[in-house]
Amino acid sequence: MSFPTRLNADVTVVEPEGKIALAAGADELHDTVVEVLEGGSRKILMNLEGVSFMDSSGIGKLVHCLTSTTDQGGTLKLLKIPRKTYDVLEITQVLQLFEHFDDESEAIASFE
Repeated sequence: MSFPTRLNADVTVVEPEGKIALAAGADELHDTVVEVLEGGSRKILMNLEGVSFMDSSGIGKLVHCLTSTTDQGGTLKLLKIPRKTYDVLEITQVLQLFEHFDDESEAIASFE
C-alpha cells in the first residue's frame, strides 16, 4: 500500500491521508517516498493536509523519509501541516529540519 502521488512541474507531491501512526500509515509513508525515489524523482513535496493524526512513530518515519531523500541527493519539503501536527513537530524540534509551506505554488517555486 502507498499514498497517492502526482506531479506538479517536476516535483512529486505525496498526499498521505488519515493517521500516520505505528498501527497504520507510518510504514506506508516511507514506502511511498522510497517508490518515488526509485522512480527517479528527487524533488518531493509532502502535502500533510489530509493527515488527521501523527504519533511519535509517524514523526520518526517522517524524519526517515527526509533522511532517505537526502541520502539519494533529493529534497523533501512539507506542505499544509495541520495545526495539531505542526505543534507536535515544533515541540519536538523536528519542524526545524524541514522547509514548510502553506501554499503549493510557493512550495513548488522553492525547488528552483
